[in-house]
Parts: sequence; structure tokens; C-alpha cells
Amino acid sequence: MLKLILIFIFAFVCSDNQVQGYIVGGCNFNYYAPLLVSVPSTGFTISEQTCGLLIPKETFKEQPFVYFPNALDNVEYTIVMVDPDQPSLPAGTHYLHWILSNIPGYILKTGLGYNVGTTIKDYVPPNPPECSGSHRFIFLVYEQHRVPLRIPIPADRLGFSLSTWLRSIEPFGSMYGPVATVEFLSKY
Repeated sequence: MLKLILIFIFAFVCSDNQVQGYIVGGCNFNYYAPLLVSVPSTGFTISEQTCGLLIPKETFKEQPFVYFPNALDNVEYTIVMVDPDQPSLPAGTHYLHWILSNIPGYILKTGLGYNVGTTIKDYVPPNPPECSGSHRFIFLVYEQHRVPLRIPIPADRLGFSLSTWLRSIEPFGSMYGPVATVEFLSKY
């Protein structure tokens, strides 16, 4: 009986959906540090206090500035932005909006303006489909444990699996996190 219970617990914890659900949670500050994401031209900032607000998609038409006050000076980071609410996608996949890697911690701590680091996928602003309701746009920051990393370029934005992509980074286990998150909601 104990063996059966342990197998059930292992299957539950190790399923892709559980890993994916754990990875993508933009306003869960019990587990992740808050991130600040700002768009200077609109004057809007997402923070712990404004996390999860419904805002017009035009607010983020340009690449935002990202601040992570808890970043360590001598560590490099990766920023990922996803929309997990695209209709008709398989469970555990998202629309990929942005990946920026190899960002020095001392820059992320004071505020990443524009492309400092390595652009893996250029920024694409939110554009939820008509009649698809509210979408979450989640920013995640990962800590890089080894440099240099072999970070693959995702082939497609639609149907992007964050958990599969994270497992494909070499050397395996070099990316830790997310260490910081924040999200906003938007609709067509």
C-alpha cells in the first residue's frame, strides 16, 4: 500500500502539467520575489501591488524595462515572457513573447533598459485574439548557474513549452527558478 501511495505522489509531482503549473505563476510572491516591469512611454509599472491588473494591450506595445532589486551582482539571468492563455493550445504550452538571456545581475538590479545580454527571441507585444477573454502575460526571471550556456532558440512562438525549453538548456540544470515573477492581464 505504501509503495502504491509513493508511486502516485511521484507521478503527480513529476507530470508536465504540474511542473508547468508550478513554473508559471506570476503573482505568487510566497514562492517568488516580485519583479518590476515598466513601460516608460506609458508610465505604467507592474509590481507586487499591481500584479494581475487588467490593462489595455497597447500599454505594452514597446519592450518594457525590467527591474529585479534582489538580483545578485555576480550572477547572470534570463527573462522569459509568455501568454499561457492562448486558445486551442495543448496543455502546458504558451505563446512566447520574449527571451533575453545572459543579463548581468548588477544591470538587472538597477533596471534593464534595452537589450543588454543575448536576445534569444525578440520582444513581441501582447495581442490576444478577439473573443478569447482575458490573457495572463507573465514575466519570469531565471538565475543562470553556469556561464556560458547553450540556450536553444525556440522554433515557434505558438505552442512554446517552457518546461521542455528549460530542460533543453545545456549543461542540464544550469538554469534555476523562476526566482522572480510578475504578470498583468489584457484582452483584445
